[in-house]
Amino acid sequence: MKWLKDTLDILKSQPEQWLYYTDFKLHHSSGEPQTSPRFGVLFRFLSFCYHSFRKVKTLRHNKDAFPAVRTDIIFFAQTKNQAEALKPTIREFERSLFKVFPIAFYSSKFHDDVFFQLKVDFVSFLRAVILNLFRLPGLVHNLTHMEGVDGKKAVYQKYSSYSESHLYLAFFYSYLVRIRPNIVVVSNDHSLEHRCLIAVSKKLGITTAYLQHASVSEKFPALNFDLAFLDGEVALNIYRKCTENAPMNPIKGQLKKSVILSGQKKDMLSDKGSKREGVGVAINTLDSVERVIEIIRLLTSSEFEVTLRWHPGQGRASVEKILNEFRDNPKFKFSDPLIETVSLYLAKICVLVAANSSIHLEAVISGAFSVYYEFSDKDIYDYYGYINNGVSSEARSASEVVGIVSDAHAGNLIINNESVRRYSSTFDTPLCGKEGEIVFRCLCAYLEGRDIKDVRVNDVSISNYYYENWL
Repeated sequence: MKWLKDTLDILKSQPEQWLYYTDFKLHHSSGEPQTSPRFGVLFRFLSFCYHSFRKVKTLRHNKDAFPAVRTDIIFFAQTKNQAEALKPTIREFERSLFKVFPIAFYSSKFHDDVFFQLKVDFVSFLRAVILNLFRLPGLVHNLTHMEGVDGKKAVYQKYSSYSESHLYLAFFYSYLVRIRPNIVVVSNDHSLEHRCLIAVSKKLGITTAYLQHASVSEKFPALNFDLAFLDGEVALNIYRKCTENAPMNPIKGQLKKSVILSGQKKDMLSDKGSKREGVGVAINTLDSVERVIEIIRLLTSSEFEVTLRWHPGQGRASVEKILNEFRDNPKFKFSDPLIETVSLYLAKICVLVAANSSIHLEAVISGAFSVYYEFSDKDIYDYYGYINNGVSSEARSASEVVGIVSDAHAGNLIINNESVRRYSSTFDTPLCGKEGEIVFRCLCAYLEGRDIKDVRVNDVSISNYYYENWL
């Protein structure tokens, strides 16, 4: 029963509400209905068992999820954006003697031919139920004593969400014990699946590496990886402010790990010599559909060709409302994120209009001018600091959006390269476009026992981008 002792040890230092970090710190909805409790603890336990069992597949469904040969590195992603950040490095390993294995949990919203789909097996399900029974008293106690929350409501609203960590811990423990990779690589540090995978990896003594896949904020968890490949100095400075974001702060003494500023990882098509005509409007779940429609209507009536792109997690109802509004408008197009990569989308436009989204940075890296316009009334203005740091131009009204777009379309506005380089250290340098190779060479050096500071790419020393005592 070593698996039980080890997973209970993990939960002792990293309890369920900490692993479920989006609820712990980022203040997103837990996904549970916000209503008064109607059933007790027993019902919540049975509900956990039922929903976990629905995810179970027989072992034959996982036959392709185990590598045929000894694996050096496992790459894990759960969304298309996360996968796109990992792919350049994965491709570099195709010409290496080291063996890598990209995996993802099965999801109807994410499928990629590069990543093998994992499905929960029956043994992991049984272990999760046992783990849930052992943790039930402590979890209920924690929930009923949450500050500022009605205890009974907390049990009803949060128990199932927090208990989901038991399923992932049980599964990843079995999986990693069987595979025993040298390194586990992720591109997310705050979603439940990733946090459970990293927690198990650390417990088993497996090296962990993190590839930043989007801009970060001070609400993110403390950086606690053996190797962290951040985009640029802005991300590094933000993570320096996140050291207190830890359960009872046990991580602080362990934070002096290796950080490499390797630039933005996704492949971005940047052809500054080509003539781009289109205007992009990118939205996410926080944006007001009405304001988005207003901006698109104004831009298309000003004879601009507009291409809408929504976040992969966007609700279909809001997307359909916008699509139906402009279905017969010849100036309107759309880009489905589940079909077209962000790189291909951005290569078609000369200017992007969006609110709080990492796509601003990806746009300027690809050569498109960025306009920040707030589509919602939520108090998260300039969340990533793109306006403050000179990456994006601010529009305070719909008419200002049209004015800035007109200037950018006419070529009267230029991208501030120095500002962009603070977010992506390789931008407009000899290492631009070599981000996947940087990560690849650093991981190879680590596996071979060589000093990462000795790595060179395009005859540029990585020591210029390397931070060891980064606090």
